[in-house]
Amino acid sequence: MRLFECGSLVPGCEWHTRADNDAEIVRRVVEHMRQAHGETMIREMMVRGAEPVRGTNAIAATA
Repeated sequence: MRLFECGSLVPGCEWHTRADNDAEIVRRVVEHMRQAHGETMIREMMVRGAEPVRGTNAIAATA
């Protein structure tokens, strides 16, 4: 299971998503950044920089 928290990129944004693989996380993050924040260019660094979440094999984005 993977975890991404948008607030690590956009302060104050409480949106987060979980998925079983990196590809699905990237798809969801790109969709969210376009729809919620008006981003037209999504850079790799926006969805990279993840670290393990305690007690699982999941990842969480870090700023």
